[in-house]
Amino acid sequence: MKKILLGLLLCLVGNLSFAQLRVYNDMASGAPVMKDAFTGINGDHFFHDFAEGIIIHSKKDSAQNMQVRLNAHDHRLEYLKQGEVFSYGAKDIRGFIVNENGRNTYYTSEYVIPHLKDKAFTKVLAEGDEYKLLEFKHKVIVDDPNATYGAAAKKAFSDRVSHFIVKDDEVKQLSNRNKQLKEVFGDDYDKVKEIQKNSGLNLKDPDHLRVVVNFLNEEK
Repeated sequence: MKKILLGLLLCLVGNLSFAQLRVYNDMASGAPVMKDAFTGINGDHFFHDFAEGIIIHSKKDSAQNMQVRLNAHDHRLEYLKQGEVFSYGAKDIRGFIVNENGRNTYYTSEYVIPHLKDKAFTKVLAEGDEYKLLEFKHKVIVDDPNATYGAAAKKAFSDRVSHFIVKDDEVKQLSNRNKQLKEVFGDDYDKVKEIQKNSGLNLKDPDHLRVVVNFLNEEK
């Protein structure tokens, strides 16, 4: 899988307009399903607009040169086809690669997110023989904190992010608590604390987490 991903290159970011109606691909019937877009909710349910990407259907099959974006509220990958918008859920495909800020980023749908009890698209931040670091970034609808006092209740999208460690195909959520870190890293816990102390790393920072996971994988 790593060799395949290294061979997949993206070079162009597209910014395309889209209609107020979203079209989803009904995997059971193959017919497009029309669904009203979110109205009256401040913010956006996407982290970026359409960009060039690769949809990975299996280890051998992929659709390249696609315009894709991740619906971070519904947990679906949307893509353009003949001017219409279709989508895949995490159970429909293996993952995708998308150009984010000039960098090719790999999302996998291989794992079940513990608090969702279902598969979702997660960004792969680091990967090795022992550990894999995943980021699950999504959006939820909350009361709008910027709404005028006394006005009718308004809603807004709010970002949420969590990180997970995969070891021996088991997915565990990360936190800064020592007890939880010990449960996640097991025998490598002392190494993690030593790296954190000597390098002044903040384990809430995904870049710092990537350093720790890459170090542990290189030692194996």
